[in-house]
Amino acid sequence: MSDPVDPALQHLFVFAHQDDDLGYGGLLTRLSASAAAVYVTNGDGLAPAVGADPAAYAEMREAEGAAALAAAGIPRERVRFLGFSEIEIYDHLVDVTERPGDFLRIAAFFRRLAGAVAGEVARVRPDVVWTCAFQQGHPEHDLTHVAAALATRALGPGAVFCQLPQYELTILVPLRFAPWFQGEVQAIRLTPDETAAKLRMRDAYPSQVGLFRRFQRVIDTLGSIGRLAGRGFSFEEFAARETFAVLPPGFDYLHSTHPVEALNYMRDSHRGVKVRFDLHVRPIIAALLAGAPAAATTPRPT
Repeated sequence: MSDPVDPALQHLFVFAHQDDDLGYGGLLTRLSASAAAVYVTNGDGLAPAVGADPAAYAEMREAEGAAALAAAGIPRERVRFLGFSEIEIYDHLVDVTERPGDFLRIAAFFRRLAGAVAGEVARVRPDVVWTCAFQQGHPEHDLTHVAAALATRALGPGAVFCQLPQYELTILVPLRFAPWFQGEVQAIRLTPDETAAKLRMRDAYPSQVGLFRRFQRVIDTLGSIGRLAGRGFSFEEFAARETFAVLPPGFDYLHSTHPVEALNYMRDSHRGVKVRFDLHVRPIIAALLAGAPAAATTPRPT
């Protein structure tokens, strides 16, 4: 397939969280006539930090996600919320080392999550699946990526799998692939209408205003640093370009994309436990790979 960004194809976006979509408002708008979307988690992970009830906070995040995608032109009937609690996901993650005797229970939980993603992919049977990049910036991004990759693989050789960079090294590499990324990076330039839709999507997330402001400050700082080398940019210029990469077959998910563990999931902890790729996420990925289904019995057209 020469161009994954073809509105004539069937597209499915698989996001870990509500607001993972914001970096790709132009892409979502461009493909909206033939796109569906899935959110894996319910977004309750931030509830304790703001003193909110997790269930009420999750309900608010679901409404925000639906409104954001509607602003991009994707109606509610083409949006699914799988509802996996972020708090529960993190509880299971740290239990890998805190309760190692319970690993079968932990693996079963993540297989249910991957099975739910696979069910949505099988239901839509898209030509192109888009999901968070595998970049060790956030464990839920990586686990969503692996679940979507396995589900796409089960569709057969006709399906294309694309990854969308979110962030890594805290957020020092935001919405872009790092310089050491091994792969061909593609990009789209947004039209004025797509940019306007992206701004409407941002406005659909009132709960995240503070987060967006901090993110813009990071982009402004990076643009200012870039100007010292003659490659500066404004926030508006940055937002008007969206990048992605088609993942090659046979990618090795059991190794981090970073050379040292300290660069994975920086400042990410739960119940006082630092979340690690090698100790927490990799064993879960290995369990998912071990239980991966075979390709679908009805092959996709090529």
